[in-house]
This record gives sequence, C-alpha cells and structure tokens, in this order.
Amino acid sequence: MDIDQLIQKYLHSEITPEEREELNRWLMEDDEHLRYFFRCQNLQDVYQPAFLPEGINGRKALREVLPVVTRRRRLIRRWTTAAAVALLCIGSAWIRHHRQEAEQAPVQMVAVDPAPVSEVNPNEITLTFADGEAVNLSGEAAAEIRREGGASAQVSAGGIAYEAQDSVPAEPVYHTLNVPRGKDFFLALNDGTKVWINAETEVRYPVRFAAHERKIFVKGEVYLEVARNVEAPFTVVTAQSEVTVLGTAFNVKSYGEEDSQITLVTGKVEVATGDEAVVLQPGEQAVVNAEGGEIATRQVDTDLYCAWHEGKLIFRNNSLEEILRLLARRYDMDVTWTSEDLKRLSYSGEIERQNRVEDVLKVVGHTDDVRFSVSNGTIIVHKP
Repeated sequence: MDIDQLIQKYLHSEITPEEREELNRWLMEDDEHLRYFFRCQNLQDVYQPAFLPEGINGRKALREVLPVVTRRRRLIRRWTTAAAVALLCIGSAWIRHHRQEAEQAPVQMVAVDPAPVSEVNPNEITLTFADGEAVNLSGEAAAEIRREGGASAQVSAGGIAYEAQDSVPAEPVYHTLNVPRGKDFFLALNDGTKVWINAETEVRYPVRFAAHERKIFVKGEVYLEVARNVEAPFTVVTAQSEVTVLGTAFNVKSYGEEDSQITLVTGKVEVATGDEAVVLQPGEQAVVNAEGGEIATRQVDTDLYCAWHEGKLIFRNNSLEEILRLLARRYDMDVTWTSEDLKRLSYSGEIERQNRVEDVLKVVGHTDDVRFSVSNGTIIVHKP
C-alpha cells in the first residue's frame, strides 16, 4: 500500500495491525521518513489540537502509540522530544475528516438595475462582451445584464448565471470571463452547466449554445458539472487539447507553462490532441505534455485535483515548490527562495482554504523544516 495511504489511515484510526507494522517498519528505515511523518501529522493537527501538551509522558506515548523496533532504539531516542506530542496527537485525537457531498443548489441572485460600467481593473474579475466593452464583476451589488444575442444574466458577488433563451442567434455571441490571481468565481451557463473558475483563468463561452454543439474555451483551471444533452456534446477547448463529454463532472487544468491535467470524477470524457485521443473513466486523469502534446493516463484520487472548488487544499507527498506555486496563484503572491534545497521538501495533509496566506503558511511552517515571511506581496522561504 502507498505510504501516504498508510499515514492517512493511521491519522484517522482506520489502520489494521498488519498495516501498523508496515508503517512502523517504514518509519524505522530512515530519519527522513520520520520527519516526513511529522510534517503530514502537523499539517492536519496544528489548528485543532484536542488537548494541551503539558504533562505528556513522552516515553509512554511512544510505547503505546507506535511500538518501537529494538534495533532502531537509538534513532527513536534522538526523536523522543520532538515526537511525543505529534504521536500522541495521532493516537488519541484525529482531526475531523470532512468528505461531505458538495451542495449543488443553484446560486441565488437578485436582479436590480444594471450596475454602471466603470474603468476595468486587471486585478478584478472582468466580463468582456463581444463588442470589446468590459465591466468589473468583483463588487457586492447585484445586477442584471442584458446584452447582444438576447443574453440575460444575473450577477452578484461570487457568480454570474445566464438564463435560457428561446431564440438562437444566427451567429454565436461570446462573452469572456477573466478571473485574476487571488480570486475565484462561479459561472452558470444557459444550458444549466455549472463552472467553478480558479484563479488566473480565462473562460470564453457563447451566451446561448447552438442546437447541436456546446463549446467553451479555457486558459487556466475550471471544475465543471455538465448538464446532460446527448444531442449536443459539450467540449472544453484548451491550448493543448479538446475534452468532449455528454454529461459529467471533471476538472481541467491548463496553464500555458505547465502540463495540462484533465481529471474525471463521474461520467466519461474524451481527451484529444491532434491525432491522439484517449477516453477516461471515473478516477482517471489524462496528462498532456506541454511541449509535445503526448497524452499519458493514470489512476488518481480525484479529491487531490478537484477539492479546490469546495474550498479545500489537499496535498499527498507534494513538494514545497508545487505547494507554493499553488498558493502563489491562489493568493496572488510571488515566491523567493533562500535555498534551492527547500523546494524538495514534501508534505501530505488536508486543510481548509484560509482567507490569508499567512494562516496557510503557519501550518506548513509548524513542521520546523522551513520558515516563511511575507513582505510586499512576496513569500520568502527560509531555512529554520
């Protein structure tokens, strides 16, 4: 079994005696294994301790929670002080594991008089019409938009919902949503398809789909729940691939400098690049090479790639470089490294998305392997 799965089962009191022995042997193999274990535990437990650490009997905690192997006793003695609190946390107080179904209720929006068009700020969420005019959508006030192509949309803080129209324009009329770094947004298309838009993402879409085709264009990352329509397949076009579905839930991540990832939660999708095409089943991910366009498929835990739309950050043996790249996009930050070695530190854990990047960094920094400071929009990464 994968070591991250063993650790998560241990943290949630689901591990069997045989699996406990397997985890124990792995921990005894190398000092770095023990360090990694502590980093995983701290990411989940630092914000919700179930007890105060005063008065803990460190040796008893180590004996009762994770039996030691005699031949590695000297290794454990070196780690007793650091391990006592962490291991007792694991043995007696597991962080609550939320795996609830995401609520699928439609966004409730109230139409009022149209908001005045203002000067567009590139750091705000913007909607660009077919004629090139654009408006900011980051405000709190609700509004109704009626524009070309018979489009009608209700706007409020956090989302825009297009209403179904009886008439189909002779030519498709496109709107473009730009969501900058540090923000996210929700889009309900006129056919009922729901689109969660991540930071630093552009989505171009028709205000009214044609009778036999539904196609949108994405630069960045989106999570979709596609309304089923067997007569009109739904296609997501990125710079590297086309993803076609009938009705399903999936995630598309396609930032220009990175390999694209298409992760399927339910249903079935086809991923195509040039002459190559693959069909994904639930739980599979297609990775499209950014340079050559080759497609590779693999089985994945879909929560790792899709939970962002539910406000969660989940890591499984991710490098610190990968994690900070995600956080930089999410919180609109830059990253400065004082040591290249720190990029290779790895972490596993699950935390709720925080309003401030400092709160997320506090969790990672609690592991004592790395330190962070934030100044003028930059995360500075230090050795302890």
